[in-house]
Amino acid sequence: MSTSNSLTAAEAAAALGISLPTLYAYVSRGMLSSSPDAQGKHRLYDAGEVRRLARRKEDGKRAGKVAQKVLDWGVPVLESSITLVAEGRLLYRGHDAMDLAQSASLEEIAALLWECSARRIADAPAVPFATAQWAAWLKLWSDSTPLDRALVLLPAAAAQMPRVWALGRDAQLDTACAVMRLLAAAMISAAPSNEPLHRQLASTWRVRNRQQANVLRAALVACADHELNASTFTVRCITSTGAHLFGAVAGGLAALSGPRHGGETVRVGALLEEASRAPDLDRYLANRLARHEHGAHGPILSGFGHPLYQEGDPRARLLLGMLADCAPARSPLAEVLGLARAVRDTTGAEPTVDFALAAIERVLALPAGAAFTLFAVGRTVGWIAHAMEQTRDGRLIRPRARYIGEYEATGRAWGTAQTRHRFGERSGHTQPARQPAQRRHARRRLRGATQGAASQRKTRPGLSRTDPRHRAARQFDRLAGSEPVILAVAFDRQPDFARDHLEDGRTRDTPGRRGLAMFQFENPHFTHRLSPSKNFSVVPIIDVR
Repeated sequence: MSTSNSLTAAEAAAALGISLPTLYAYVSRGMLSSSPDAQGKHRLYDAGEVRRLARRKEDGKRAGKVAQKVLDWGVPVLESSITLVAEGRLLYRGHDAMDLAQSASLEEIAALLWECSARRIADAPAVPFATAQWAAWLKLWSDSTPLDRALVLLPAAAAQMPRVWALGRDAQLDTACAVMRLLAAAMISAAPSNEPLHRQLASTWRVRNRQQANVLRAALVACADHELNASTFTVRCITSTGAHLFGAVAGGLAALSGPRHGGETVRVGALLEEASRAPDLDRYLANRLARHEHGAHGPILSGFGHPLYQEGDPRARLLLGMLADCAPARSPLAEVLGLARAVRDTTGAEPTVDFALAAIERVLALPAGAAFTLFAVGRTVGWIAHAMEQTRDGRLIRPRARYIGEYEATGRAWGTAQTRHRFGERSGHTQPARQPAQRRHARRRLRGATQGAASQRKTRPGLSRTDPRHRAARQFDRLAGSEPVILAVAFDRQPDFARDHLEDGRTRDTPGRRGLAMFQFENPHFTHRLSPSKNFSVVPIIDVR
């Protein structure tokens, strides 16, 4: 372990906010590793590993209160080393993306995010596809929008190519380069080429000014990745199923097209057009804001205000500045910047990258849909990087949902009449009375499940060994193995009390009796958190899963 990337025990404990004994306990449990100091008798801790553990602890503290907001700009749901958005900055593999956008090409960013050399991408073999077939497809779909053309041609091309995505690192890189070039070629209706993508776009759109072509290059780099947005999460979910890269990227492209994601550029273009025709810009904005206040759906103004950048989107700031330096003399640049200034003065909202891309399309007189094309071609590089990372991870992304709807009181599912009869639970549903023989058998099953637990000497806090809650919890400890274990927990207080104190469980309120909640614990190491107290009692299930 390099000493420059290592911490002492005191430094690691301070970073985690724990004591030294707790730090040593983390090491003994395998949560943290250490290595001997070559210059002394002390142990050293990897700074990156400590930092990751500290972030997990912080997320875990918040999980019980904001779990329902995980999918809405909330707590991170997976780990990645590709992109960081923090403190108003965008970092690619630890490098400031705005500094990279000053000079780097999209292919160089691909090399950074894909963890290979730029030469490896430049020397990748040409797309193994018949030129005549591709030209015929382009002619057939020439009247379609860039998005529609790409959504059709990308899967069609995949059917003609070998499925070698998971056969090795070289095969993955070759496939990645082919996907990147095919998608760009489909969107600009051109033949796949190894030429830098910003030059292909400039040639197709007849942008001959070098500074203006440089704006296109910077836009591609600024759009290369943006952490776990909707389209990137879609790509990772598809990749986690073992699907081919072509299918994952096609799914990401479909997600990007939505009006609340990359399709926002179309709405910004419409806003710029309306504002340019308005005789009084201030009155126009006042009317738009008034419609929002009276219940209009959607954001206040498309292209303004990003939840992750309280001080303004750095991508928009960079691109608008570069555009102002090279705009044609008779361009509508003044109108675009005037709208941004008026919105800032009226609402305090700053332009986003969607506004900047739409401004580039309008000021440079690019074809309709050019803003979305810039977004999609640039973001493909990030999608592929996340697909590679997810492939290495190897796990299936399968979140759970909290059911809040109605359900019938029949069958063997949790909360049904049969299950509630097992535990003698009353509900609002009409149920047949339990016969004496049924009650007798139920008591025998419960006694059998907890038999022998009373002889164990170790007691739970606040409970005697004869307390039935202690016996039930001991039985749970015995049943808890590698498989998930389900408990029925009857609370004397509201179920919210359980959520606050048992953050690792997922609750589901049961109709019929207030204060009854179910918890499913995937990790048996958290079973010690179920130690009964005076606030609740635990009833074990005889048949665990």
